[in-house]
Amino acid sequence: MNTTAVLSQILGTIFTVLGVSMLLNKKGMMSVMEELTSNKVFMWLGGLVALIMGAVIIALNDLWTSGTTLLITILGWLALAKGVALTVFPTKSISFYKKMNKDTTFMLGGLVVLVLGLIMLF
Repeated sequence: MNTTAVLSQILGTIFTVLGVSMLLNKKGMMSVMEELTSNKVFMWLGGLVALIMGAVIIALNDLWTSGTTLLITILGWLALAKGVALTVFPTKSISFYKKMNKDTTFMLGGLVVLVLGLIMLF
């Protein structure tokens, strides 16, 4: 099994579960986001995890071709950028997350995450 297929299965599973959780447990997940944004340590650790995940994905799959391979590469670079933003600019990142933690935006985000997860699984 190639690297792209493995990353696609891992990320697809994670994204699908998170998307379903965001859509079916909106209040609970929004509460989690509110709690996370009120704690700089959790935000920084989240940034560190995103930084590590982005670096690993890029190291294993930095291929600018097409299809799922390209999607995973873009997600890797986005994770890396998110990790940098959360660790280097925590105050601005927290402000951004608080603005995004609204009903409509949150539901749209959950739908996007779910669709991306399903695309990667199939």
